Amino acid sequence: MKPSTTIFYIMAMMALMASTPAMAAKVKDIGIAPYSSYNDGPSVYVYSKNGKKYHFVNTDKQTTYSVKTKARCRVINNISAKLTLYGFDRIKYLNKMKSDGSWARVKTAVRYQGGGQTDPVSICNKQVDLKVAQGRNRADILAKGFKVDYPNAYKASLYVECRGIGFTDTKTRTTIVPARIYCKSSPQAKPKPKTKPKKTKPKKTKLKPLIKSIIFSASPRTYIGRCPVGVKFKGNISSSRAGTVKYQYLSNDNKLSPVFTLSFAKAETKPVRLWSKVVNPEKKLGGRLSASGKPAYDAQGWLMLKVLSSVPSKTIKASYKVKCGKQTKLGIEHEDIGGVRKRPGRTKYSR
Repeated sequence: MKPSTTIFYIMAMMALMASTPAMAAKVKDIGIAPYSSYNDGPSVYVYSKNGKKYHFVNTDKQTTYSVKTKARCRVINNISAKLTLYGFDRIKYLNKMKSDGSWARVKTAVRYQGGGQTDPVSICNKQVDLKVAQGRNRADILAKGFKVDYPNAYKASLYVECRGIGFTDTKTRTTIVPARIYCKSSPQAKPKPKTKPKKTKPKKTKLKPLIKSIIFSASPRTYIGRCPVGVKFKGNISSSRAGTVKYQYLSNDNKLSPVFTLSFAKAETKPVRLWSKVVNPEKKLGGRLSASGKPAYDAQGWLMLKVLSSVPSKTIKASYKVKCGKQTKLGIEHEDIGGVRKRPGRTKYSR
């Protein structure tokens, strides 16, 4: 072999030996990706100090999150990796990865320590303000608490290292994972139980009866003398307050008058409608006496005033008696007959 050929061969072998460790340390197919479910993201618990707003995160409470990872080296046993979630305390060290470079699920337990790209306290308070703007009560919101499913909440990082003889290759990939933020209920915000106001029954004020009294009479009440004779019916109604009274007349022969109305603006007395009747008995008995010794009257009757607007209805009756012919010893003197004038009797109704 020529010396020049030998030198070339030696140099080629040395180059190949030098490149083998570097090729063995090469990181390939590295990747990290989140799961779409909020259940696979970390959970953060936010609390209030005074029941008016949110103040702090519980950093002692442990939570978990899951991501998909993949990576490989030319030499399988020379790979190492670590998984970091920014804002949380623990770093997950991975000593093995799938040799074919396919995805693997990695679940990690962590505790929130603060920082990162998302502030859970601020998110809770912004949600409270939004709900208040929609018309809800602030104290009720904090008393009940709520949760927020927040996409793109925290950055997760996968760092992979492949080691060779005298050579090390590293690569890093990142992704954003969702989070579930629990804005916890605050005992300080719980409203005091509402005490129902006592229902006071309104005092029933008894309304005074509208009609205080009724006076109604026939004039003349008893008549002995020349016939025919006119009998007039008159009277008045006294009220105890303002109101309206409707009334009607009914005669002994079942004849009804129209309905009349009296309107009272206050407690006062007003006359009723004057009503008259002509009495002309067909049979005249002269001065004959009845078996009791009293005059036998040719005509007797009455007119009744019936109040329709009261419950129960009120009635008062005015009666009359007529004897045609000359005045007898037992007759009652009247203005149509000579002698002493006597005032007709009156009937009075009082409440």
